[in-house]
Amino acid sequence: MAVAFRSVGTRLKVDMTSAPNPQAVSMPPGHVAGDLILLFLVYDNNVPPTSSPSGWTLLGTASAGQSPPAATASQVQTRVYYRVATGTVPSASFSFSKSAWPTGSPFVLAFTAAYSGVDPAGPIEKWGATGTANTAATQAHPQLTTVVNGDWLLTFRTGSAWQARTVTVSGGTNTERVDDTDGFNEMFAALYDSGADLAPGAQTTRSTTSAGGDAICQGGSTMWSLALKPVTSTASTIALPGTASVSATAFSPTVLTAPGGWELCDPQGLPSYSFRVDWNADGTFIDSDSVGTAYASDTFGRTVASGWGTADTGQSWSTSGGSASDYAVSSGSGRHSCSSRSVSRFTFLSNAGTGPDMDVTTTVSTDQVAVGGSFLAFLLARFTDTSNCYMARLDFKPTLGMSVIIRKRVAGVETELANFTLPFTHTASALYRLRLRTLGSYVHAKCWPDGETEPAWQVRAVDTALTSGSGAGVRTFVEGTTTNTLPVGYAFDDFQVRQTLDLEDVTDDIISDISVSYGRDQDRQLSPAAVGSASFTLNNATRRYSPENILSPLHGDLDPARSMHAEVVFNGQTHALFTGRIDDYNVHADFNDRTAEFTFLDGLNDLSGVKLSTAVYSAMRTGELINTVLDLVGWTGGRDIDDGATVVRYWWAEGTDALSAITDLVKSEGPPAVVYVAPDGTFTFRDRHHRLLRTQSREVRATFTGGRLGDCSADQPPEGYDFTKPFVYAHGWRDIVNAVTFDVEERTPSATLEPVWSDESTYTLSAGQSLELEITTSDPFVDAVMPVGGSDIIYDAPGAAWVDRVLSRTSGASATLTLRAVGGPATVTFIQVRARTLAVQRTVKVSLTDPGSVTRHGERAYPDGAPWAGQSDAEAIANMVLLHYGRRRPTVQIRVASKDPAHFMQVLQRTVSDRVRIVNEEMGLDADFFVERVTHTVQRLGKPGRAPVHAVVLGCERDLVAPDNVFTFDVRGAGFDQGVFDLTVADAAGEVFVFDDPVQGQFDRGRLGT
Repeated sequence: MAVAFRSVGTRLKVDMTSAPNPQAVSMPPGHVAGDLILLFLVYDNNVPPTSSPSGWTLLGTASAGQSPPAATASQVQTRVYYRVATGTVPSASFSFSKSAWPTGSPFVLAFTAAYSGVDPAGPIEKWGATGTANTAATQAHPQLTTVVNGDWLLTFRTGSAWQARTVTVSGGTNTERVDDTDGFNEMFAALYDSGADLAPGAQTTRSTTSAGGDAICQGGSTMWSLALKPVTSTASTIALPGTASVSATAFSPTVLTAPGGWELCDPQGLPSYSFRVDWNADGTFIDSDSVGTAYASDTFGRTVASGWGTADTGQSWSTSGGSASDYAVSSGSGRHSCSSRSVSRFTFLSNAGTGPDMDVTTTVSTDQVAVGGSFLAFLLARFTDTSNCYMARLDFKPTLGMSVIIRKRVAGVETELANFTLPFTHTASALYRLRLRTLGSYVHAKCWPDGETEPAWQVRAVDTALTSGSGAGVRTFVEGTTTNTLPVGYAFDDFQVRQTLDLEDVTDDIISDISVSYGRDQDRQLSPAAVGSASFTLNNATRRYSPENILSPLHGDLDPARSMHAEVVFNGQTHALFTGRIDDYNVHADFNDRTAEFTFLDGLNDLSGVKLSTAVYSAMRTGELINTVLDLVGWTGGRDIDDGATVVRYWWAEGTDALSAITDLVKSEGPPAVVYVAPDGTFTFRDRHHRLLRTQSREVRATFTGGRLGDCSADQPPEGYDFTKPFVYAHGWRDIVNAVTFDVEERTPSATLEPVWSDESTYTLSAGQSLELEITTSDPFVDAVMPVGGSDIIYDAPGAAWVDRVLSRTSGASATLTLRAVGGPATVTFIQVRARTLAVQRTVKVSLTDPGSVTRHGERAYPDGAPWAGQSDAEAIANMVLLHYGRRRPTVQIRVASKDPAHFMQVLQRTVSDRVRIVNEEMGLDADFFVERVTHTVQRLGKPGRAPVHAVVLGCERDLVAPDNVFTFDVRGAGFDQGVFDLTVADAAGEVFVFDDPVQGQFDRGRLGT
């Protein structure tokens, strides 16, 4: 099936200065299931998206960069997302941060494009992108060397300019699909494709040229090339999403391509892990305690005797913008070496009694502050360098999360001018450098680890009307001129480095391996769901996690069952690792062991503690009933629930817990049905047909390969991804099942109402008194009616008094009957409730065996029942079990480690029911398997400059082995007396008959399934 262009969606063009969040990107008209939909997002780097749309995968990000001094020009960035449509795809929703001119160009341009005939398992064979701050109109796009015959090459160009642009392309065959500006003459985008199949090999390099106005691209450009892969059986590479970003700026011209090693990744772009506990149970994972905000009044009357170093002798104090008393400073010791700079003002921030000290370097040199006493940080305000700019420098060692806050104080009034979060994932106790300067109405900041390349300035607008203390003498400060003058009355009057104690982020305190697991309790689809779990150990040297420590900032909140959420962010994508609650919590207070050990269980465990008493539900599928149970227990998390194949004629629950009730429904659905809580906390139910219908189970998601032991002669790297030891292979006798027996109870409501409960006790009620009677029955009932006076209830009441009756529900195995005396006292001597009883009318035994398997292995019985299945569904389940387990089906466990970004993405993305191909050349194994259980182990979190050590063990079971010549009515060589009638192929994902599938819904193509 060849690739073909389908359509392009309506462009989104919006100014985020005033536009609301979120914004919707429309889908290509006429797209159908199986189409590849690409979403191209172009935006200024000051208004990046703050969220990604659900169901989309981020392929990569490209940045043009921007050279100073044109800081107000649009600094274009581009993202490309994709998804394979499973039907009609809803519009994609984005929210953007807002940053108006002059700090940037707040515009967004986005559109979608659909292509048919693309391989759903790996739609993009290769891709590449470059970014440049070069203003040239003509730019070359990355050259791709393809492997598959019939690829289509897409050429995508974006740029930033001050006038409207049109784009032309040269090199190879091309058809224009989009050529548009954002409507504000700030950014443009153009999309071309080859319009025809291409032969394998190096594709002709495409170049694009912008035209219109002065033709140059003042804000730079990004250039993309994507090779779309058609449906093919040819082995080929598949470009993985999220393995790298591409960027190029005037300060750091770099390009990162995919796939590649960790060494290609920007150290600040390595995976960032987060483990948070909702200690205060407020429903969020944010609870910060800021330290270091106290000020004390003082004057500038400093002398050497009061703690100032000799380097300050003779320095003049300036009080422009107000009197000296308007600028309070904190008391304390410290010193500053000024060298040749003219010192205008110092401000110190005291931290006495408010929290732990920050360890700031004690070396005193030019522009550097030394710490003495109990100071958290030192403020250095307003001194002038040789460029007549305000400049401040501070070297410090962070201990926890930190922010940089710049305040202005005029006439005793403080105003916050800017708040910078440090732009890196810092390492505690490492030395970092902070630089600040003001240029006119802007604050420029940069912060970086000591020893690394000094980064570019980050620019923030902080004030637009600078005045002196008397309100006069405003002057403009223009960068780059020779007549720079400092604005009167403006200064870094309180430059503060503040330590923020994030109480709910425990990531930096983790000192052990981290373990997370979910899925089934064993590696087979016959196995039931296991409650997901996680564990780690925290450093408790600060006694923060000691519940009895009243000085702990968490005192009173260290309770069990607190929620925990773990995630990792990589290349703009957030991947959940676990969502659950604290299960066990052990604190060690030994001299050699000051730790706190935590174990966590996911939402399945919450269900086990809730007892159910329900009404009777009729003619509902298993998925609908699971939804009903979740409603009854008040499940507030996400849900992803299949409808289910089994129809339950009557269902109720009485005295059982919610997890057991759901487990019985899954058993009644039959294998490979499964329930589990996904890492993001979504309750997930998959029915027994899901592996025949869902793309992740029908198409191989990844190939994992291990070579021959001791074979070092291979010229080619292994296909797909490698795995590490241990590799576990098993297919024991215990897993054979060749005999299935179900006892199916058939219940029918009684033809007439009949007493289902009665009570002959005497109850005396005073006027207005109520009495609740619990009704329990041996069989469930439906259509219960209120007790009728004189027959169902007998009572004595004087005058006009009577007894009111309220029945809590009309069906179930129990109910509550409330009696209340109205108008006077009453004595009840008899009461009964009538309903239609759901009694068992007959029990049907469904019994199937596989004689060949019994002969070969001995009889092996199926250990589970199907308590809610009717006869037809019980027979389908029995056939399914024999089909899958009458012969050996090996299980394997493979361990995949984060050796590079591509493997890391496999670690994060593989989940239950994924189809994977496993090749072990030493064993001669080459087959498709299904993932049944997932276990993560994190031994080292991603740190600046250090890749994570994160591995996943996938417990997998082999797919069915199909016969060579399946029976087909009118195909010569496979008809009567020739074809093999075998349900194995009937349930093969690529062969089963699906009514509304354009391929497998055809006669002689799709096979009838179970």
